[in-house]
Amino acid sequence: MESIGAQVWLVAYDVGKGGPRGGRRLAHAIAGGLLCDLLLRGKIRTDGERCRLVDSSPLGRPALDDLLGQIAAEQDRPRTWLSWVRGYARDAQGAVVEELELHGRLVRYERRLLGVLALPRHSLADPPRVERLRSSIRHALASPLGTPCEPRLAALAVLLNTAGFGPGPGPAGPGQLPATVRADELDSELPTGLRAVLAAVRAARTDAIAPAGAVG
Repeated sequence: MESIGAQVWLVAYDVGKGGPRGGRRLAHAIAGGLLCDLLLRGKIRTDGERCRLVDSSPLGRPALDDLLGQIAAEQDRPRTWLSWVRGYARDAQGAVVEELELHGRLVRYERRLLGVLALPRHSLADPPRVERLRSSIRHALASPLGTPCEPRLAALAVLLNTAGFGPGPGPAGPGQLPATVRADELDSELPTGLRAVLAAVRAARTDAIAPAGAVG
């Protein structure tokens, strides 16, 4: 299974662009997804607002191992979740693309700009697989309040809703609640560490869209 960060990339993928949409928002969401994954795998833990290393042994997944290695290198000076969401955003997209290519989820090709500059782009190796992922997220966000949800899927659904990368509209049922209401419920039931990461992604997004000079 792909890392949560890689799944964020896949859900944000736009076939016309040959890559994901979202820019810095996407980078923050991917970084948050990788942190959630490391928490669920027991590699890191939360200490209030800070990220603490538990186990630095590699997992064999480029994106997760790269971030884990950076956390291990700074274990004597633990950083906040927000610092990691912002700081790893620079490397996040490239790391998950490497992971997806390694596991055969993406096919790389080139698109020429003005017939000269070759820009790397990607197509999905298995589009139905990605649509099943989007469908599972839609289902998680459209389910009635109180419906159980596996923590990994719940974290992914809340992360995407937080970052503004919905999987697309699902069928509307009578009296169906907005996705944000269900996402709030899923968030409230997640472990403390995951909730801290998601709060950091929200804070990073708020900073990113704030008018110049509004964040002090």
